[in-house]
Amino acid sequence: MIELSDKCLIVTGMHRSNTSYLAKVFQSAGLHLGDHLIPANQFNAEGHFEDQSIVDLHETLISDHQLHTRGLYRPTDEITAIRYTPQDIAKASEAISTLQPEQSQTWGWKDPRTPLFFPLWNLILPKAKYVFIVREPDACVSSLIRRSDAGRLFKNRPDTIWRYYRQWTVTNEMMLRQCHNHPDRCFLIFTPTDLHDSDISLLLNNKIQKWGLPLDLIALGSGYKEQLISSEGKSPMWAKRFNKRAHAVYQELQKAQQAITLV
Repeated sequence: MIELSDKCLIVTGMHRSNTSYLAKVFQSAGLHLGDHLIPANQFNAEGHFEDQSIVDLHETLISDHQLHTRGLYRPTDEITAIRYTPQDIAKASEAISTLQPEQSQTWGWKDPRTPLFFPLWNLILPKAKYVFIVREPDACVSSLIRRSDAGRLFKNRPDTIWRYYRQWTVTNEMMLRQCHNHPDRCFLIFTPTDLHDSDISLLLNNKIQKWGLPLDLIALGSGYKEQLISSEGKSPMWAKRFNKRAHAVYQELQKAQQAITLV
């Protein structure tokens, strides 16, 4: 798989962070995301841009390795310590075999679950490139609560808010570690601010050119619809005990963005 990873680009970020919009932008630029994309629904009117085989693989691995405990993600240190079996590697290799088009085309996928499996994908695709999109934690959690049917009934329940902040923190901690460990293979985008910043688009296109990926020029803000992402929100004041770590990770990601643009 090493030679195939040269042309592999993976788009990911926490749920409700404009990952689908970003994947759409890359697909329009020539990124092959698979032939069995999950269709649009009430939460993503323009589509999820997620290949069913990758989502099924990640859900299977989440179950096999018990990455959820009573609805909570396991701590980052435990996730990175997982030892993947030859069977896991075979499953993952089979899943991505359905995604690969002609050798000359850039291929990859989009799935918010991907950060949980960076140790696995680093083994199988050691040269894959990553574009991460990050949304401020309070706004992201607020959006998750509004999306959830249960959230409309129990939006002030501490366990619901804690679960979402934990999910945000673990997902973004994994992305932060990937940036630190492989800065030459990562690019960070913050939503919504960077989507309107032509300088970020220029930096991204320069990075894609440096990576040697045959993609068209990307304009991050082209076609972006503000109404497709929930408006910025604030969680209850008493939730601050839950989001302190999330905000610390957010600040570290901002520092990481500055560092990796220089690589």
